[in-house]
Amino acid sequence: FQWLGQWVPKWDLLLPTEGGIKFKPHGEIVILEPGEIFWWWPVTTYIFKIATNRQTLTFGQRLTTKDGFAVQLDTVIAFTIYDAKLAIIGVDDFEDTVGEIAQKITLRPIMGREFSETRADMGDSNELRNEITRGAKKLLHRYGLDVEDGYVCNFTKTTVFSHDGGVGFVGEGEEEEEE
Repeated sequence: FQWLGQWVPKWDLLLPTEGGIKFKPHGEIVILEPGEIFWWWPVTTYIFKIATNRQTLTFGQRLTTKDGFAVQLDTVIAFTIYDAKLAIIGVDDFEDTVGEIAQKITLRPIMGREFSETRADMGDSNELRNEITRGAKKLLHRYGLDVEDGYVCNFTKTTVFSHDGGVGFVGEGEEEEEE
């Protein structure tokens, strides 16, 4: 009898912190507003909801600074969704898109500075933070996101291991020394 339920209209409610889209037959799209109560037919309609309130996502990556230090860092992006339609339809997965852009916008600022310069900037000024926030605002606005803040956290030196003779591994053609 589960199939019978697909033919009965249902009502639903968007929370005040949600936006959504109702995909109807023949490509019709209906924008659902926060707090809206709506009816829909499960057999012909698909509902997609998305949180629109403030969200924070963190993305890690490894880069090399201008003076050659390998670093591990996390980039934090804080945002709200101002246009649910753009966030839902504009990309396949907006969280992946935020991550890709967060990693992209940290490349130049981190790789263009020396390690000590970056550490000093993180403690003494907001130049790096402002640069990341501006870049994220510019690139994510087209996907319905309003970026409030973007910054680097957990910035530390790391070691890169290599299977081709790098630190901690024996490379091809080399043998371990016996003592």
